[in-house]
Amino acid sequence: MLSKKIEQMKNYPPYRRWHAISYLIFAIGCILVVGSLIASIVTGDNANMASTVMGYVAIICAILFFVINFLFWRCPQCHKTLPLFGPILVCNVCKREFLAKDGTKLW
Repeated sequence: MLSKKIEQMKNYPPYRRWHAISYLIFAIGCILVVGSLIASIVTGDNANMASTVMGYVAIICAILFFVINFLFWRCPQCHKTLPLFGPILVCNVCKREFLAKDGTKLW
């Protein structure tokens, strides 16, 4: 399944590819948070090294998510940032449409 998603990402436009990469990083961060919680519960020690490192890496993943989206998730026409969540049908600034004539999403 993951290889199929990676193959789809290769066909995305560059701005959409970076957006997909940032969501992948965010998902890894969420998994690390859950792993950190499980590690601290299983060991019974809140200050163990594994849960601490996973927590810090999860924070770095969250920061990377926002930095990548701020730098690369932009309208290809006016280069203004696009909203992070939800389907993007129209750019709020230049009104560029991200739908093809047949109704498929271009974003």
